[in-house]
Formats: sequence, structure tokens, C-alpha cells
Amino acid sequence: MIAGLCRSGNFHRRIALTRSNSKHGDNLKLLLDNVAVNSHSNSYACAELTTMQTNSPVGDKKILIIVRDFVPYAKSLGWAIRALKMSNFLLDNGFDVFILCAKGVKISYYGYANLVDRIKVFYLQDPLQMLRNRTQRALMKISEDCDSAKNHDVLLMIRTILVRLVIEIMNLIGAFSFPDPYACMNHLYYKKAEEIIEKEKIKNVIISSPTFSIQLIGLKLKKRFGERINLVTDYRDSWNLGLYKKQHRPFQLISETQEINILRNADSFIYVSPPILEKIKSNYFDIASKSILVMNGFDDSNVVESNCTNENPILTMGYFGNIDPEYRAVEPFLRMLSNFDKEVRICFFGTVVIDQDIRMKHRGRIQVNGLIDHQEALKRMQNMDVLLILHGLSENADEVITGKFSDYLLVQKPILVVGPNNMFVARLVRENKLGYTMDICNEKEMLDNMNRVYADWRSNRFPRYYRKDLKVFSSKLQFEKILPILR
Repeated sequence: MIAGLCRSGNFHRRIALTRSNSKHGDNLKLLLDNVAVNSHSNSYACAELTTMQTNSPVGDKKILIIVRDFVPYAKSLGWAIRALKMSNFLLDNGFDVFILCAKGVKISYYGYANLVDRIKVFYLQDPLQMLRNRTQRALMKISEDCDSAKNHDVLLMIRTILVRLVIEIMNLIGAFSFPDPYACMNHLYYKKAEEIIEKEKIKNVIISSPTFSIQLIGLKLKKRFGERINLVTDYRDSWNLGLYKKQHRPFQLISETQEINILRNADSFIYVSPPILEKIKSNYFDIASKSILVMNGFDDSNVVESNCTNENPILTMGYFGNIDPEYRAVEPFLRMLSNFDKEVRICFFGTVVIDQDIRMKHRGRIQVNGLIDHQEALKRMQNMDVLLILHGLSENADEVITGKFSDYLLVQKPILVVGPNNMFVARLVRENKLGYTMDICNEKEMLDNMNRVYADWRSNRFPRYYRKDLKVFSSKLQFEKILPILR
């Protein structure tokens, strides 16, 4: 049993994910019990404070969140949404929130500029973040140009190859860095964090990753301040035990040593999906006593009316987020659609990089809309028949819960997960009867399930579920579990 415990006053909440003793552990069941909640409960070294909180809370409840990717410099909303929603929750609970993050080339606020105005955000000039953002902007331009191209465009193909080459070079450098290339900037983040903690007399520090080099700052801060600070380590993915592990053993050993030191020195550990903690226990040591499962969850404050009627003349599926060449590969799914003999429309909202031949082949079926704000995305989701989650890698898939999963629950539309069968989000969809799953490695299974989805659409037999029955996935309920560990 993997349990997240919430203690607030005299009330306790326990959210547990239990797995049967079957060989594959497919029988995942969500349990929610004891839900009562206490309601009273100029150089790179220069940092730019761009926003000031308008209604500072009374008292000394202050918290510093250190995260590299934050709006408007996050390459997608998914990289920043946890810090955004956590900050909003903490503000509502009387905390003065400070964020230290990287400044690069602007991508988008994704509709969260007003929330950022309530937070004291320190942006550090970061040349590596600028390179990362410029690469993302190049991908965004390629995505736009691909959608408007009438035929094969040689120049567009060359641009795509060059951008992918830059990404491969960055990945190669990352393979020989420990834990990643961004560590070379850590001294600047540490210096600024130290300054903020001293000046504001901050007691609580949350460091959220990836990128994982940012966690090394916590070690230095703990050594500097000791018990004066409450250090909370936040994992949105596994580090050395998942997608980010090193291919070369010597570098892996160094990176693992760094991770072990961080986990030992953290006062508390929060994580986004149960397999993350399981892997730490199996490979390192047991830290369950200071660990709390805190999923992202859907935002109850978002008022979204569910449109459950079948009004589209063509089966319409929506994907909200980026499709990049690294791990959210869509090509296997589109190749399967080449053998699907019925009408279907796939609407993408985000930066979408797809092989040009496949894109041209499915021109009538694919619609790419580019980046949109989060609230606009929620509105567009209501016009879809099915909402897509795509993931191309089996490695690390067992712990994948994408941020869009929570948004999809908010809209209450059927979810189609296309990815490895062991994806954690796929198991949630199956066990809670939220929609459909497809094994991205099995084209025949994908085709069979696609025919099933189409038949259910035609006969209006889609799975139905309701937010009120899925309160366990509420972001408010999830973030409440953080409060007892803060000072």
C-alpha cells in the first residue's frame, strides 16, 4: 500500500493506492477514507523581481519555491503547472510565496499572468534556458509552417533536421553531465536563494524537479541554514531510476550518489505518482516516513460545463499539449489510422512536430491549432468527443500521469490513452472506467480499439463519469496534504 497522509488539526485524511499481489499489479484501486478536513486548517548573477504580491498575508508564513521552468519561460504549461497551482493554493492559505526560476526567451504565460502577479517571482538570467527556449520557439515555427505547407518543403525539412540535431547535441551533453548541463548555473541560484531566505526570514523551501540539478541547491542550503529551513524535495518524475538515468555507468553512479544525499537531507519528500517512491525504496532505502503522495489534480475553481452530447458529424479527438520528437511520438498512432477506414478528425493544440510524410498523408484528418491559453484549452476540450493522451516510451511510463489528465477529468469527456500498457495513467483510466487505452507498441490492438471507440461514438455509448465521484483527484485535496509539513 502506498499512502499519502494528511493531518490537519484533529482530522486525518488518507489517500491510498493499493495494488493486488497479482504478477503484473494491474488491479489498481483508488481508496479514499477519513475525508474530514479541518476548515481552519545585468550579469547572469542579477535576478529580476518582476512582480509583487498585492495582498501580503499577515504573519511570517513564507515559502520559497525553486523551480527552473516557470512561466513565461516554460516550454509548455506542463513544466510549470504544478508550481503555479501549488503557489495559488499556498497563497489562498495565508502564505507569502516566493519563486526563484530561470529567465530565458518568452514562450507564453498560458493565461496565468494574473496569478503570477500575486507571487514574488525572481527570474535569473540563464543562458542555457535561453538556448532551450530558442529551440522550443524554432519547433513552434516549424509546427506552424508544416500546417500551412501545401507540398513537401525542402527548406522546412532542413530546418526540422537542424533543430532536431541541436536537441540531440543537448541530449549528448546531458549524457556526460551529472546530473544535467544546467548544474553549471547552480551557484547563481544558490546565491540568490540564500539572499532571499536571509532577507525574508523564510523557513520553508520547496525544490521541484526536473530539471534535477536544481535539487543540488537544496543540499547547499541545508548545509548553510541547517534546521533554520524546512527543506521539501518535490519529484515530478523519477531521477536516476527512470527516464533521466545515465547511459554510462560512471556518470550514473555519480548522479545516484547526488540523489541519495539529497533524499537523506530533505526534511520531507513529495512525489507525483506512487511508482516514484516504490523505486526509491527498491533501489536505495525506505523514506516512506517522510514522504507524501501529492498528485497535481484538477482545479475545482475552474468552472467547466461538460458537454456530453454527440454533436460532431465526424468523430473528433483532441490532444492538448506539445508533440515533440523526444518522447511524445504520435507517428505510430497515425500510422495505425492509415488502416482505419472510417472518418476521424484529430485536433492538436500546442507545438506539434510530426514527420512531414505522415502529416501530408493525413492532411484531411489532422488539424494543428498552435498554443492557446489554459482556459481557452478547457473550452475547446468541451467540443471534443474524445480526449487524447499520447506517450511513446515504455521507459518510465509506469509513473506517467500527465497534467492534461487532470484537465480532462474536469471536462468529463472519455479519455483515450495511447502508450505502453504499463502507463500509470492508463491504469487509472482502466480501473476508474474513464475511457479507453491502446498499446502503442501493438498496431493491431490499436486498430481494434479504434474501431471500438468509433462504434461507441456512433451508438452514443461512451463511458460516463462525474467529477463529484473523483474528488481524490482534486488539486485542493492533494495540496492540503502539504500543509502539515510546513512551518
